[in-house]
Amino acid sequence: MQLELFDFEEDEIKVYKVPKLPEDFFMNFTENNMSDSALKRAIDNLALTADQKAMISRISSFTVNVGQVILSIGRKILELSLLFFKKFPATSFGLVVGLVVSSFIPAGNIRGWAIPVISSLSALAKKIIVLFAVGLGMREDLRNTTLGNTISVATANIRKSMEIN
Repeated sequence: MQLELFDFEEDEIKVYKVPKLPEDFFMNFTENNMSDSALKRAIDNLALTADQKAMISRISSFTVNVGQVILSIGRKILELSLLFFKKFPATSFGLVVGLVVSSFIPAGNIRGWAIPVISSLSALAKKIIVLFAVGLGMREDLRNTTLGNTISVATANIRKSMEIN
């Protein structure tokens, strides 16, 4: 099977050979989680400028040709992102905060020369900050959602079943 992808750096279409994908992949991938109007409404409700909303709308039109099938990759990415932000708001916020804070950590370069130990430690610190922020957000989401309630009920039932009468 051939993939035809547009390379934005070289401004040309490149062809890649890949093994055959299962048929149910195409069926599951082309299934929309949101209608066109719901996706447009979700983009319009974002607290962004009109230019940013237009750019996000353009992302939804990004497609990839896989053999004879056209997959709407951009739409799927936007759908999943919007659904994730809706279902897990604190985790999403934690991810954004962690990425912003980690971007302020220097890379360990001094006048263009990389110092391996400092570079490794700063890369590790960046990852730890992002994971910590996501973890705090996830803890908050689990505390305030039905998923958290379901998990707490399940753990309570496990504790009860392990008690000795």
